[in-house]
Amino acid sequence: MVANLSNLKQKISTYNSSIQDILTFVPLVQLPGMSSTQVANMANTWSGNNITPTKALDVKDRIVKVNDGLESLLNYMNTLSISNVLLSFDYIIQYENFKNQKVEILNTRKNNITSEFNDITANINTLKSTFVQSKNIYDTIGNLNSNLAIVAALTLKKAGIGAAALCGTPPLPCGCDASHYQVMCDVIDNLIATLNADRNLTGSIINDKIDKIHSYENGETNQYGGQITVQPFAEINNEFIANEIGGEIGNANARMNAFDVSTDPEKKEILKGMNLTTSDRPIDNVRNITFKGI
Repeated sequence: MVANLSNLKQKISTYNSSIQDILTFVPLVQLPGMSSTQVANMANTWSGNNITPTKALDVKDRIVKVNDGLESLLNYMNTLSISNVLLSFDYIIQYENFKNQKVEILNTRKNNITSEFNDITANINTLKSTFVQSKNIYDTIGNLNSNLAIVAALTLKKAGIGAAALCGTPPLPCGCDASHYQVMCDVIDNLIATLNADRNLTGSIINDKIDKIHSYENGETNQYGGQITVQPFAEINNEFIANEIGGEIGNANARMNAFDVSTDPEKKEILKGMNLTTSDRPIDNVRNITFKGI
């Protein structure tokens, strides 16, 4: 997600800078002193940095990947829970209390469970760091400069390049042709066509998709018939703030630390079938809740 957002930010910035380079170009001042090679090189630079239909598709594809990443993270945070472990601990405690015995756990099993808890905590911290980085990048992504005013300015710039092309005697403006800056005019024509293709009745399609990364209607309705709006960044942030999994892990560790610990996997009790840490005890039987199973 970080890589796609960073790439998206870089691409939009490059496309906008290229448009600005074209708009700040002064044909009547700069073109007379340029050779045909310099003209071709400048046109190639513009073309390489401009947005094209293929590049526009790539931008949209990266937006989809960002949306998928946020959706996956939100689903993960919504479903992440060890409540089944807490419930299992409660059943074990209840079972041992019924027999008037203390709960005893084998040290290696306690270590394994603790290790799993630590791994979950570390993963959550990594995800949180990645999420914060992603949000910061998203907040700095600008809009693609593709509005009608930009297109009009590019059209005027092309006309200015054509006006700088002089033909005949006396020399008069003859517009863009193969002998007079055609390569530059073609680049501008292609850019204008791409920007126009990115526009619908409400504005830029790409900009709309970028905006909807942080807020969109998911097509479902609430109990009142209104559209449900999803705000992935806000909702994921709330999950991290609530840190319910952290509370569950804390509760589970507190309960587990209250158990007696055995270092002997062969430890026996007086009553057959009542060894808390070996396979002949019901608590460790496949038919019952076990620390091994947890």
